[in-house]
Amino acid sequence: MAMMTIALLSAHSFGDVKNILVAFLGFQRDALHIHFGLLIFFAAWVMLRGRRGAWAALGLVVAIALGAEIWDHIYELSIRKACDWPDHLSDLFNTCVWPIILTLADDWHRRRTPQLGTDDADITESPSS
Repeated sequence: MAMMTIALLSAHSFGDVKNILVAFLGFQRDALHIHFGLLIFFAAWVMLRGRRGAWAALGLVVAIALGAEIWDHIYELSIRKACDWPDHLSDLFNTCVWPIILTLADDWHRRRTPQLGTDDADITESPSS
């Protein structure tokens, strides 16, 4: 019972924070999802450098987006509002679409670009004197 109370209080607080951000930043809710998805993605991508950094960053964005939608759903349940599936799916799409596109573009670019220091890289050696 205590866990449920904490979850409901957290869901109300989460909803309040989102409303404050929308009012303070002047964004619509959809734009807020797009911007935060990109912010989380780029911050994680910078910290998780390396060949699979974009994929790890995308995984983090998806996990956070799913968690946020679960909190939204808990909030809806707490105020006895029916679940708005199209809105939840739209939020997930808006949060994840650009990180997905950027991850696929990075993966495509890495597959097309030879890596330095590998046997299959086309490296031209400078003539020795």
